[in-house]
Amino acid sequence: MLAHGVDSDKEMETLLQLERSYAANAKVIQAVNDMLDSILRIS
Repeated sequence: MLAHGVDSDKEMETLLQLERSYAANAKVIQAVNDMLDSILRIS
């Protein structure tokens, strides 16, 4: 554990985790958007 400064490895791990979460959320939003488009076309 670092007494002072930034743990670059930990920061990179956190950044990559956030990036994966963002990508997953974007896919969910796109899927919901596609479903809503389909529903509106059926109606």
